Amino acid sequence: MTSNRIVSLSIAACAALSSVPAWGQLRICNYNLRGDSGTLGTGFDKVLEGMGNDTTSGFAKPIDILLVQETDAQSTTTQQIVTMLNTLYGANTYSRGTLDGATTGAGRPGIVYRNSSVSLVSELQVGTASSSGAARAPMQYRFRPTGYDTSADFYIYNSHYKASDSSTDRARRLVEANTIRQNADALGQGARIIYGGDFNSYYSTEPMFTGNGGTLGLESAGNGQARDPLNAPGSWNNNAAFVSIASQSPLNSPPPATGFVGGGLNSRFDLQYVTDEVLTNEGVSYINGSYHTFMNNGSVPLNSSINVAANNAQPALPNRSQVLTALTTASDHLPLVVDYRIPAKMSLSVGTVGAQVIAGATISVNATVTNSAGVVSALGADELDYTGSGAGRLSGAISGTANAGVVPVGNVHVFPLNTAAPGIATGTVSVNTTSQGAASASLSAAVSTTVLAHANPSFALAADEEVKTINFGIRANGGGTHSETFNIANIADASGFTAGLKLISINGTGSTAILSTNAGTFANQAADGSASFDATIATTAYGSFSATYTFATADQDLPGAAARENLTLTLNGIVALGGDTNLDGFVGTEDFNELAGNFGALSPTWQMGDFNRDDLIDSADFGILTSHFGERIVMASPSPAGQSLGSTVPEPASLGLLTMALSLCAIRKRSH
Repeated sequence: MTSNRIVSLSIAACAALSSVPAWGQLRICNYNLRGDSGTLGTGFDKVLEGMGNDTTSGFAKPIDILLVQETDAQSTTTQQIVTMLNTLYGANTYSRGTLDGATTGAGRPGIVYRNSSVSLVSELQVGTASSSGAARAPMQYRFRPTGYDTSADFYIYNSHYKASDSSTDRARRLVEANTIRQNADALGQGARIIYGGDFNSYYSTEPMFTGNGGTLGLESAGNGQARDPLNAPGSWNNNAAFVSIASQSPLNSPPPATGFVGGGLNSRFDLQYVTDEVLTNEGVSYINGSYHTFMNNGSVPLNSSINVAANNAQPALPNRSQVLTALTTASDHLPLVVDYRIPAKMSLSVGTVGAQVIAGATISVNATVTNSAGVVSALGADELDYTGSGAGRLSGAISGTANAGVVPVGNVHVFPLNTAAPGIATGTVSVNTTSQGAASASLSAAVSTTVLAHANPSFALAADEEVKTINFGIRANGGGTHSETFNIANIADASGFTAGLKLISINGTGSTAILSTNAGTFANQAADGSASFDATIATTAYGSFSATYTFATADQDLPGAAARENLTLTLNGIVALGGDTNLDGFVGTEDFNELAGNFGALSPTWQMGDFNRDDLIDSADFGILTSHFGERIVMASPSPAGQSLGSTVPEPASLGLLTMALSLCAIRKRSH
């Protein structure tokens, strides 16, 4: 019989649950207190401490649920147990039930539980107490492991059946078992049920187990069919074959004042039976090998006291001999200690993605699925079986199994993130589990990043211009430096998402000493932005010059960054002798006549006489010409170093005088 109830939790709900402490596996014990007088036996606190230190199952942990019988009332003897446990483990660690069931004598059942491990959802009296049926009304308790939802709920029936072995006593035990089974069957198929308490049974074939005709016994077929976790059928009473699981009596000859039943260990009266669902190793389930009678290591002979020397050995327990002694004075029963798994608890964590990546980047998101059920032993929780998938920009499907651990280790799965298109890229990882009763059975987590188009370098924002030429034209030697501005821009992508531009390096070839730039590297030019630089020509040498500058660019430093197009800037210019209109390397009357004839012309050029490049032919240009009149240079091809490419040869002084005279005449003529 299985349950397929799955409850999905949001991530917010999961976060809230994960903050609640949980112990992991559950230690569920039952103990006949013999406390119906309202007072607990001597050494009871020592027994409780010992049960929390018990390592028979391979680990120790405090009691999570304690079923008690022969309690006077929940507010008296049951509360005394709560007080003792809170003294051991801290204030408000334990709570108790509040409902006192009906009784015909010898007390009634009760419950104590650890708040950090479970919550008591409900408590219910099943049937009633009568002289022909149950001597004490059995109790139904519904529990929920802390941090889980209703799918992890389980039920405990706490009973103290009629004692003795007459046919009437057996018949009354059958009546009680039938009442419990009818109530349990009504819970429906798949309910996880533990039947515990003092059964007062002598053998496994009693009608209370097998049923009788149409009257259900605990093991009769049906929704609530019970099983013995030890699978130990037989005649249990006064049988040496079963003394290792006997629970009565811990003392052979108790003092008369205690009222305890003596005789030593000879009866398996205290039991825990479970439904098949609890034996599946799924959800709340029995941990194989954990069921044992506390402090009975199997070395006690039939009808002997629990504190015989042979029993003062393994399993190791602090103050073992003191605990054995306390068992002989606390009650005339021994407790049962049984450990159960809790359901898996799923948690999901997703790795971070950078705020920005560049289109085409290889991005993977790590999703870690963990079975985060808190345990003190790896056996303490069900395994987590899960599947998952990516959605949106995340792709992939996963499945796996995660085991709980004292230090849980998650399974890491990789989901590729699609970065092909610029824009906001969002993806979701979703995981689900079908593990019975698992907490946070459905989880999802989202990741988001901005995908940027690659940077687009250009000399202009308005157009994609990767090659640019600046021609300085003709400049007079010795006329200083002349500069022009150019821009390196990053053209925005049509998507509106563009990576920044990085200028990595600048490499110049040719006449770089004459034709230079002040451009420098930069790291992140925003889209639709540009950086301004100057290109400069120096007039320190004669010649025709050319230089080429290559600007290596790349995307800004982000995942997916790549080298971008190189930009090429070509600089050209001529440095000539001032006044040499025809660039023949000599300043003479031909140059003078050209200047004089173009005096005042619009849009003048060097060849027309605009030697200072101020877009005006005037006396300043005549001054340049006259200062070089009669000089001659030998023009040569420019060299990469940009050194002097010619030399001046002066003409006779008479020619200079003639030039000045002509200049004066020309000026006078134009002034009229």
